[in-house]
Amino acid sequence: MFYEDYGQDIYIYEEQKLQESKENTEFTTREEFLKLTSFEKIWQQKGFYQYIKSLKNDYLQNICIKDLANSLVEDCDEQLAIQVFDDILDTPINDIPLQLLSKSSYVVPPEIPEKLLLEFSHLVNNKYAWVDKGDQMQYGLEKPCILIYTNVIIGMQKTFNKTDLKCQANLVYFNNQLYEDQTIYFEQKGIRIMGQQFSKLEKLYVYQQSQNIDNTKTKLCQKLQKKGLIHSLLIQLGQEKFENKQSVNMLIYECLLFENQEWCQKIISQDWLNNLITLSLQEPKDTSVFHQVVYDNLQYLNLNYYTEQQTDQLLLRLHQYYEANSLDLKQKKVEKQQPLKQVEETSKVTTTQNNNNKQKGSKPKGIGYGDINYTSTYQQQQKKKEVFVLDCDIIYQQAEGFRWKILIEIFKKLRNLNLEYIHMIEDSCLIPVIKSIISSLSKSQTISDKFEVIQIIFELLNKFLAEEAMHLFTCKDYGDFSMFETIQKVNNESVFIQSKDDQEQNQKIIKKVQNQDKQLDEVLKELQDFFNKLIIILKNNKYIDVKYEETESQQIQDPAYLYPMIMKPLVLRTSEVIKQPGWKKQLDEAYSHLSSTPPNKKMNRIIKELSDIGENLPLQITNSIFIRYDKDRMDAMQAMIFGSSGTPYAHGAFLYNFLFCDDYPSRPPKCLLETTGHGKVRFNPNLYNCGKVCLSLLGTWGDNWKPNESTILQILISIQAMVMSEYVYFNEPGWESSMGTVDGEKNNRGYCNIVKLANIRYAMIEQLQKPPVGFEEVIQKSFYLRKDAIIKEVQQWIDEADLPVNYHCTQNHNISSPFQQQPSKFKSILTAEFEALKKELEKLKVCITHQSDKKVLSIIQRQSYTQIQQQKKLQIEKKREEMNEFLKSQLPEIDVSESNVSNKQFDIQNAEVQNLMSRYIGVMGLDSVSKQSQASVIIYGLGALGIETSKNLVLSGLKRLTIVDDKKLNNQGQFFVQDKDSNRLEQSLLHLQGLNPYVQIDYSNDLIQSIKSQNYQVVCLCEVDSIEDINTISTICREYKIGMIVSQLLSVYGRIMIDLGEQFTVNDVDGEQVQEFIIENIDQNQGIIEIKGKHNLSANDIIVLKEVIQQDDGKSLNNKQLNVIKVINKSSIYVGDLNEFGKYLRNGRGQTIKKKCIIQNQNMSQIILDPLFDPNFILDEQKFKMINEQMNLYSNKNVEVNELFKKTGNQIFAPQAAYLGGIVCQEIIKAITHKYMPIRQCYFHSCEELLDNNTIIGMELQQSIEKCKVLMIGAGAIGCELLKNYAMIGLGINGNIIVTDPDVIEKSNLSRQFLFREKHLRLPKSYTAARACLKMNPQMKIVARLDKISPQTEHLYTNVFQYVDVITNALDNVQARLYVDSQCIEHMKPLLESGTLGPKGHVQVILPNLTESYGTKQDPEETNEIPYCTLKMFPEDSNHCLEWARDKFEKLFTSKIQSIRQTLLFQDFTTEGLETTLKFCKNKPKNFNDCVQYALNKFYKYFIYGIMDLMKAYPIDHVVNGKLFWSSPKRPPQIFQFKGEDMQMKFIQSVSYLYATALAIDIPQQIDFESILLTIKPKEYKENKEKLQQIQDQVSKEAQAKFQEDEHQENQQQSQSELINQIVDYFKDYYDISESIPKVLKPLDFLPQPIQFEKDEDDNHHVEFIQAALNCRAQNYGLEPLDWLTTKLKAGRIVPAMATTTACIAGLQTIELVKVIKKLMIDQNIKLETFKNMFLNLAIPYALQSEPGECQLESINGKNFSFWSKWDVRFSSQTNNLQKFICHAESVFGEKVTCIKQKAKLLYSPIMFNSEEEESTLLQTPIYLLFEIQDHEDYVELDITFQKRIKCRFYY
Repeated sequence: MFYEDYGQDIYIYEEQKLQESKENTEFTTREEFLKLTSFEKIWQQKGFYQYIKSLKNDYLQNICIKDLANSLVEDCDEQLAIQVFDDILDTPINDIPLQLLSKSSYVVPPEIPEKLLLEFSHLVNNKYAWVDKGDQMQYGLEKPCILIYTNVIIGMQKTFNKTDLKCQANLVYFNNQLYEDQTIYFEQKGIRIMGQQFSKLEKLYVYQQSQNIDNTKTKLCQKLQKKGLIHSLLIQLGQEKFENKQSVNMLIYECLLFENQEWCQKIISQDWLNNLITLSLQEPKDTSVFHQVVYDNLQYLNLNYYTEQQTDQLLLRLHQYYEANSLDLKQKKVEKQQPLKQVEETSKVTTTQNNNNKQKGSKPKGIGYGDINYTSTYQQQQKKKEVFVLDCDIIYQQAEGFRWKILIEIFKKLRNLNLEYIHMIEDSCLIPVIKSIISSLSKSQTISDKFEVIQIIFELLNKFLAEEAMHLFTCKDYGDFSMFETIQKVNNESVFIQSKDDQEQNQKIIKKVQNQDKQLDEVLKELQDFFNKLIIILKNNKYIDVKYEETESQQIQDPAYLYPMIMKPLVLRTSEVIKQPGWKKQLDEAYSHLSSTPPNKKMNRIIKELSDIGENLPLQITNSIFIRYDKDRMDAMQAMIFGSSGTPYAHGAFLYNFLFCDDYPSRPPKCLLETTGHGKVRFNPNLYNCGKVCLSLLGTWGDNWKPNESTILQILISIQAMVMSEYVYFNEPGWESSMGTVDGEKNNRGYCNIVKLANIRYAMIEQLQKPPVGFEEVIQKSFYLRKDAIIKEVQQWIDEADLPVNYHCTQNHNISSPFQQQPSKFKSILTAEFEALKKELEKLKVCITHQSDKKVLSIIQRQSYTQIQQQKKLQIEKKREEMNEFLKSQLPEIDVSESNVSNKQFDIQNAEVQNLMSRYIGVMGLDSVSKQSQASVIIYGLGALGIETSKNLVLSGLKRLTIVDDKKLNNQGQFFVQDKDSNRLEQSLLHLQGLNPYVQIDYSNDLIQSIKSQNYQVVCLCEVDSIEDINTISTICREYKIGMIVSQLLSVYGRIMIDLGEQFTVNDVDGEQVQEFIIENIDQNQGIIEIKGKHNLSANDIIVLKEVIQQDDGKSLNNKQLNVIKVINKSSIYVGDLNEFGKYLRNGRGQTIKKKCIIQNQNMSQIILDPLFDPNFILDEQKFKMINEQMNLYSNKNVEVNELFKKTGNQIFAPQAAYLGGIVCQEIIKAITHKYMPIRQCYFHSCEELLDNNTIIGMELQQSIEKCKVLMIGAGAIGCELLKNYAMIGLGINGNIIVTDPDVIEKSNLSRQFLFREKHLRLPKSYTAARACLKMNPQMKIVARLDKISPQTEHLYTNVFQYVDVITNALDNVQARLYVDSQCIEHMKPLLESGTLGPKGHVQVILPNLTESYGTKQDPEETNEIPYCTLKMFPEDSNHCLEWARDKFEKLFTSKIQSIRQTLLFQDFTTEGLETTLKFCKNKPKNFNDCVQYALNKFYKYFIYGIMDLMKAYPIDHVVNGKLFWSSPKRPPQIFQFKGEDMQMKFIQSVSYLYATALAIDIPQQIDFESILLTIKPKEYKENKEKLQQIQDQVSKEAQAKFQEDEHQENQQQSQSELINQIVDYFKDYYDISESIPKVLKPLDFLPQPIQFEKDEDDNHHVEFIQAALNCRAQNYGLEPLDWLTTKLKAGRIVPAMATTTACIAGLQTIELVKVIKKLMIDQNIKLETFKNMFLNLAIPYALQSEPGECQLESINGKNFSFWSKWDVRFSSQTNNLQKFICHAESVFGEKVTCIKQKAKLLYSPIMFNSEEEESTLLQTPIYLLFEIQDHEDYVELDITFQKRIKCRFYY
């Protein structure tokens, strides 16, 4: 190839290179070989080949040679390819790699410049050209980079150390310039073109015309021909036109016809034959091709293919050949033929004469043989010369016989046709030949000459009935008719069918049958039997559809009788629900949060309910309900409810949309009405125009949903019977009291009339005109059968229209306004609508039919089995490519270098400090952090344990940290030491200071002197030099009253010992929140306090009471501390005798009080020798006392230390250091703050499971760790710690670590996510963390992503879950954990789950087939939802006020502004949005003072006028059911006036700033709010009785969701068009109003911008608004105000977190990860007890290690399975349809299959069928046609339900 043009110097295969390749090429299995076959250099290919040939294992040698040949299809050196093919061609055809048989085209690489392609695009698209992909060698290597794509050579400019080279090129593209016909000189200095020297590295593109590609093919063909084999390449070559086409075509012909081989898989194509004839005609002297090809293939000749001259020449040469060979043929002798030369001369003369006589009527060139008056030139010539001529007809008669002779030979070879080569059969002309032969049967009288071929054809046809070839019958790639249609046609024509009317035709049929021979009779009968069998098979496999013609039945006169029978099959069916626009608009947002694999609990419940619902839904002409569920998602549904007769909804078709969320049946489904007249009609007080349905079962009116009892059926019946009733008006709360009164009935009649009118318009006429998808047949048949009933009912409505009525309370002002003044007008409009309805009803043309016996067969166009298999191969390749692209994700450059930072003062009152440490303050409290800010600590030793402790301590914050590190120790686990040659103390100090600039960090060389001379609160030894040193330091610490902590890590053992002085006081033992409760009642005689709701009090708790109202006849209970003596139950406690206190009347609150604890400590000198174990840590005390002795011996460098410590004493396992470092740091903080219980007094930890022959991590395990591929989800606090641990143990340096996190770095993250610095704020966490860890360990292979692991990214991460070995979680929410857990179950991957909350944390090990999953046991749901009335009117504590303020922020500055913005753009606007926008336009602020006015109005509305309304609705002395309304927990609010107090002014300021920001109004730099407030006044208060009534209704109903739209659900006063016109009037220049919906003409510079709450920017006024609003409201209700920091923590939903807990959990998680890797890659027999789940509470402290819970096993017919279990099924012909698959499953498990589903798609269940025929049709369907196949899946996962459920992986 390339080297043939430019000389072999370019590819010089030196012996040393081959030797190197052989030395580096070692493998003993095929798998190892495949890993080595990504050939980077051609000399590597040769080296591989030589090594393979040297293998002694013949089997392995043959396999590897074939694999090498496969790779050479794309990566090919010509000589090597020929040599390898030569070796493998002795094998049968079936063993030749399939790629060689099917490779047909290549794609030009995208890197070729477009300009170059445009210049010679026709040259680079050679379809069948070979491709040689050389190596893209890097700069400095000896050889140039050469790639050859078709005829384009693509190279990289290189320098050479040897001979300079040159080549002649037709086109050169280099340095963005195009050159033609240039010589390129490859020189040592670079490349020279036209004398110009290029040394810069750039790509070079060269086009050089070459025949080497053709030559290579020819050589390969010769090799194949010599071996007697056929290759698909030969056929391809025959259809091409090369320079050497003569030899190529001859070679093909010889291979196909003259060699008697068993490999003939093709029939010669017409195009190929024509190519050869054309070739022979162009070469008149060469008759070899002619007589060997043309004469032997006369049966293929189509003379119409050639021109007149070519035909003449062909016939002339035909005659010559017959005469020359003295063939014995029937000829018509006219005269003796002239010699050849004379004939040729005569031909020339005749041609000249013809040209001269062209004007005399001779036939022009190109005319065919249809004109009988025309005589060809050749015929005229022969007549004149009276020569012997061969009659053309005789030739074709002879050819016909020869044709069958050839066909017989070919078909004999096809008897053993291998269907594995189905793609070759598809490409051949075999099917057209078979069709042609079958077609000829209907016209034949005898088939004796064809009988043998036909018998073989029947054998082939039966072979084609296999699933992989079945599509050959129905595809139309071979003509206008398929093979099935051809067989059907012949069968129909041959069947003896006599007609009663046509006797003449009958005689023809009889005569034809009589003339047929017996062989033909047998063939036609066999064809008929085969056709009948073919129909059944193709029908069962969904290749054809068989229907019966329907004829019209006599119509039954009684529609009421007919209705249930006709409509029954339509009650429950599937449809494409989720694709419907109405459903998507209402429920798409909720749908997006559903899991792609829905919970089984939900799906099983839905299936169970639907299985019964069909028999129980009403199905009468008077009322009926129909359901459609989505064909792919059963949890998405629609219901068509027809209103009941006798109601204003009668016969209307009302469409309801349903969605069952993943918490079903714990919570009811979402239900919305779609039939709302496009948002114009409120069909009922409980059916809003926005689609909302108020129903207690739906949780939208109270909450009567009972998970174990309530059903879909109950919801549907309740809507139809209770909501869509005749009592429309009385459904509104408060209006039911007027039922039976004159006014009440008038109001109800008015509301009903509006519903009737809207019913006709939107539920009848509109449904008839545009029936909803899936309900078309329901609408047509239902309205057709109801037609008379509808006319009768509507006529009655018209008659009742004259009754007294009131239209002022219809809640549909836009419809009822014309009738309020003129009620009589309603009748005329109703009549007009009735007339329109009748016209639509008359259009209905529905007839009842029955089936006839006549079949109608039709072909179903679908993918064949073969196409699916090919698609699967492409999917596998695509998946591999996608994974490779995924792993190539570029990590952006981020500066992670450490720089010197200047110290700042640690002032806890500073807002910046509070912001930085907000999460930590949320755990420890402001008082504790304040103590830390004044504390100093000294740490000795900066090894792995010392640096972990120091890092955690600096992150947690303190005044000063002194490091003492004066020894040269190893740096194992020292993640801050990147330069191994420099001082670890110096490097560590720099990095530690970068963690927190508020901590003063220094160092000392004298530990003892530092302790004595400085004021330290704690001394911590992280390395032990000797026991004597500990004793000395212990004495000093006791003397100076300094806490002392000794921590040590040796081998796999760690110990922590605490001495905080003789006595130590703990102010807060457990750190739990103070518990608050509301008093329901106090029984003073019994000493029992009854509490509202449930409490979590326990015996010995101390409580204090307040706000108790009692008589003055005894002591006050308020502020009295009581001791809980006994907990009676969850709502009652016993506190002792209370008779001395005044009589309890009502109200009261209580809370717990923290108790202090004093502990006694032994000194360190004692416990170092005789450990005192903490009872909270369950340890083998005897064992660890012995370990303690060994650690003391090792510290004293005693030679008596045991063998383990001798070998591993200096080894450090970094994750264990991380775990212990977190605990040590927490103990230091306890010593400083006196918060949480310290360790009493010793703790030991062991990682003995990791020992391997007295080595912590053996070589094999270390290699496995390095090879491991891990997906880490989350790069927050735990994620940073995990990555650091991974870097220390070398995880994935020969594998991969994939980390993903969509979050960016915030200020509050810096206090515990130690990989981030202030310069990284707002950068992605995953990118920054990856860069930081690469600095710790540059060998790591990290892929960092910004994806959120969720159903939305499942298409990306399915491949990843399959690729990785282990998944580690570092997540912070349950929903994400559950999703990852489900993916690990699906892909059978181990999961290490972790999490923290303050001082608490957990690690869970999840192993496939062994343990429980994360989702197996979930914590009970904590409902933090605040009742609506409590939030809006009756707050019980300050948290309720905070949530109220948070809600107001969202409404004022986010959702309301967003609605206005969308409306002004006229995108997805609603009527409510139009009304809000119009109000905004009327009052739009013009300047900042207007914003202050807006703020003042809001202040009065929320804190003054709103309170006044509430107290007027419920005065202070209001009594309900004999009890004061304002009793506990309700607190009567107080009204206060605006006085410009601090919180009042903060509210005004924050609202003004936020509103101005949202509206882009300029904010002055200097603002005097007090002066502005003096110039403005709030809106005046106006009492609104409707508002008061609404308040009362809300309280009486306690309907949380019903009144959420209270500000928007006022009667619509105007239509949408009127509102739009009024809005546009304010901004006329910006809109085009030529259409109903205005179009924006130019950018709207007045568009408001919604504000999203942001907690981390203190100067944005967000937290300020929340604090001001909540405290003003708290002032109203007499509640405690909240400070700024508490407000920020709670409003920002800041989860309390500590660096110490995070470090501990990440360390434990990494320890378990190493164990998992050991089990996965080294020893699968490791017992489950080796692994440990951990629950940790550093506050108590407490660490519970337990063996992971085993997965629960269930049994089906003696076979055990768990939720991990999957029944793997490989597709085979025995289970090729659903029925056979079900039978197979039932035979395996011995139980009846009741349900099969794929995720949310139901594949099989009895509920799906309305008839036995429907069930039979589905059961006969090939199961792979039912699947929802994703591109990234190798199999589909099914859920099969017997009595219990199992999972099945069905490989398609």
